[in-house]
Amino acid sequence: MDAEPQNNAPGPKEGTATRQRGKTQVKKILRAARSILIDEGYAGLTIRKVARNLDISVGNLTYYFPNKEKLLRALIANLLDEYHRGYLKEQQRFPDDAHGRLLAYIEYLVADCDKSEVRALFFQIWGLATHSEVVNELRDQIYSLARGDAIELIASLHPDAPETEINSLAAIFIAMIEGLHVIGDLSDGVLQLPVDFQREFRNVVYETMVQGIDPDTQKGVNKHLPEALRRF
Repeated sequence: MDAEPQNNAPGPKEGTATRQRGKTQVKKILRAARSILIDEGYAGLTIRKVARNLDISVGNLTYYFPNKEKLLRALIANLLDEYHRGYLKEQQRFPDDAHGRLLAYIEYLVADCDKSEVRALFFQIWGLATHSEVVNELRDQIYSLARGDAIELIASLHPDAPETEINSLAAIFIAMIEGLHVIGDLSDGVLQLPVDFQREFRNVVYETMVQGIDPDTQKGVNKHLPEALRRF
């Protein structure tokens, strides 16, 4: 097993990526680390392996990232930045149309969930979060950002809705999107999905967000809910 260099310096060393050459090297390191994490999992992600894949020395790599934890933090930060930039790009397409912004964001996320490498990356993060406090913290950062983006979109559709309802809708939105990661890895035919499933999914998510928390729906559920199922 590769021995990891030990260094407790906080994050990428200050000043190591201020010049263009340093920024380019950091991007290469993060791409290599992300590829290894997807293909081999967290156990396969080591400083030495990333260095070998880039044909650089361990010392060269640790000049930018002192240890595996700092590298992983930077990898997740880079992932967050990618998603937030993607979110902002979609929003700029429809600056005066709240419905257009929501639909654009849904389509952006649905297309992202269809990528096998994206699913593999998130599976690694979810699995590791149950064993690692560091990854658990990083996972929470990812979903905190996703929650903020969802709240911004939903609040623009329901400007007079109470905060509790907006929070609930944001959580429902995230839960619906995350489900796509799981079913995307199932074998073809397991769920017998129609060819236009993504369009149907987009429409259901959109309608759910636009409709909001309907009191009449809740009354209808309570009316037909068997007593034995009243858990919450």
